[in-house]
Amino acid sequence: MSNISLFSKLGSTAANYKKNLNSQGLKNLQNTQLGDVAYSRLSNLADKFGLGGYLPQRQLGSFGKIVFVASSHTVRTFDALARNINARTASQEIIGQKPILEFLGPDADEISFTMNFNKLLGVDPLKEIEAVAKMCQEGQAEQLIINGKPFSEHKLLITSISAAMNTIDNRGNVLSASINVTLKEAPDIPKVVITPKQGGDTNAN
Repeated sequence: MSNISLFSKLGSTAANYKKNLNSQGLKNLQNTQLGDVAYSRLSNLADKFGLGGYLPQRQLGSFGKIVFVASSHTVRTFDALARNINARTASQEIIGQKPILEFLGPDADEISFTMNFNKLLGVDPLKEIEAVAKMCQEGQAEQLIINGKPFSEHKLLITSISAAMNTIDNRGNVLSASINVTLKEAPDIPKVVITPKQGGDTNAN
């Protein structure tokens, strides 16, 4: 088979894969070991012929509109993912003795991670930071999805962001940056159901 025929066939295969990936079945396949191997081989072959752009980006997860991806063209991932689980307690002071600790209930989980942005990896560091900062300042609560599953029971709210401009060129352009993101669980307000009392007012005239 000539290089031109192979190039054409590979382009057609990649385009059809991208078109058909909208079906849930292929999405599920991509998350399996077999689908992972198949995608990796196709991706390597496509990159050799400059056709990597035809393949869909591999989603590692998402947080609202922020999508974590890793491909030959775009890298937007996270590192140092941590989760703090605490309990709410109250202490009762006793003279001459240690305080009595009372368990009140579970506290909201706190989750943190780091994101690194680099222009050489297909992202604009300042725009990426701005997108995360907007979610923080607007109080957008979203589910943190990793590998297709929610990472916590409830939606999360970004409580703080710490950004660092790591590399700046001689024109003042930010080439690479990193942010530390802290999130906290934001459970929905529980619904209170009021049950009416049985019977009427016997004292009514």
